[in-house]
Amino acid sequence: NGLKKTWSCVEMSRLSEEKQRQVKEAIKDSIQKAERERKILHEKASKDAESLWEKSKPADPTHPYLIKKKVSPLDLRQNRRDGKDVLLVPLRDLDGKLWSLQFIYPDGKKLFLKDGRSTGFMHTLGDTTPTRIIAGGFSTGASIHETTGHCVHIAFNCQNLKTVAESIRKAHPDTDLVIASDDDWKTEGNPGLTKGADAARSVKAKLAIPTWPEKQ
Repeated sequence: NGLKKTWSCVEMSRLSEEKQRQVKEAIKDSIQKAERERKILHEKASKDAESLWEKSKPADPTHPYLIKKKVSPLDLRQNRRDGKDVLLVPLRDLDGKLWSLQFIYPDGKKLFLKDGRSTGFMHTLGDTTPTRIIAGGFSTGASIHETTGHCVHIAFNCQNLKTVAESIRKAHPDTDLVIASDDDWKTEGNPGLTKGADAARSVKAKLAIPTWPEKQ
């Protein structure tokens, strides 16, 4: 739920100042160690992603997921995984480094590469255009790109919209940004629209919301 708190099994108020200092140092050391270990895992995942990407073939336009969503296999690749033909969607930073992969199965199930980084990373469709659009998932982004011709950045989920938007805004302060938000009106709290609106406010972007016939 996004909350962060520091917890210790030791009741600090009962310790001397020296003991409190030692406990705080131990906590700090543990956090730094965990961060170092995460970086090692992330770099390994990045290399694994590069290796798998290079071994994979361009995605087949007749892949069941692409047919169902009525989109082209824009810059995707395809490989066998768990005995099935799976689409590979790259997660890159603004410099183009590949950090992880998203796997899309024929039935629409989506998984990320183990230990791969995802926060702040994206898959970009098309060349640079004056207007850039940030969308949550591949099929939504692909539909928008093929319809408008605008450069589209796939953020992979609504929680990542704001981080990606801030990254794009910092790198391209004068670009016209549009957040293509989901409208999860049937879900409590409407996370798609809530996160999309928050991302748009944070970078002063436009907000595009889909139309649902059922809501009319």
